[in-house]
Amino acid sequence: MSLIHIVLFSFKPSVSQAHKDAFVREVRKFKSLSCVKDGRLIVAGPSLTDSIALTQGFEFALVCYHEDLTALQEYQDSKEHHRVTSTYMFPFDQDLCRFDFEVESEDEYICGFPKARSWRNEYDLEYMKISCEDLTDELLRLSLPDIEITEKVMNPNR
Repeated sequence: MSLIHIVLFSFKPSVSQAHKDAFVREVRKFKSLSCVKDGRLIVAGPSLTDSIALTQGFEFALVCYHEDLTALQEYQDSKEHHRVTSTYMFPFDQDLCRFDFEVESEDEYICGFPKARSWRNEYDLEYMKISCEDLTDELLRLSLPDIEITEKVMNPNR
């Protein structure tokens, strides 16, 4: 299972670009936390959408992956997260929106994680197995000049 944590945020108008850049630089370090699944964390901004109505004024977005709710809580409780948010974010934020959700097992592959094994996958693997004898026969049938069929392939038990 994977859990996706999304945060949209904006700073008060008085906050400098240097401060925002430092915030983003520090947040990117969260990738190294063990509770961030495979180091998958993205923080970026501003939005490429021009309309304030569409972005609702949010300047930055964070998307990160966690194994489960326990890992997300570990992330939230980490000293690194506390240091960065209390130093760079909460005294200076104007707005924040958080949304967390679980990824269904059949959708894990969309996130770049291996799809959960199913009966069909196991059946397909069984179906694809070929005996050494069948492989040797197929190689001989093809008569490929560049492939030398060794005694070990012909008689794997010797």
